[in-house]
Amino acid sequence: MSAIAKAVSTPAHPLHLKAGLSTSGWLAVLLLFVLAHLFAQGAQMRERLDVERGKDAASFGAICEKIWFTSVSHRTH
Repeated sequence: MSAIAKAVSTPAHPLHLKAGLSTSGWLAVLLLFVLAHLFAQGAQMRERLDVERGKDAASFGAICEKIWFTSVSHRTH
């Protein structure tokens, strides 16, 4: 990267690249992984709950989706 910076930089327009490690960047990455893990756990819990409830929960969800999409399509026309 420094070779590209030297090639692009001129005395009139110097190019300064800062490649330090920032604490906020590392915290953002850590938070991203924690949230991804939480969402994965939540999805597994939801799937187990649906399986325990049986087909009634899945058919109830399908009915709710059908009602939602039907009501939304009537509003747009």
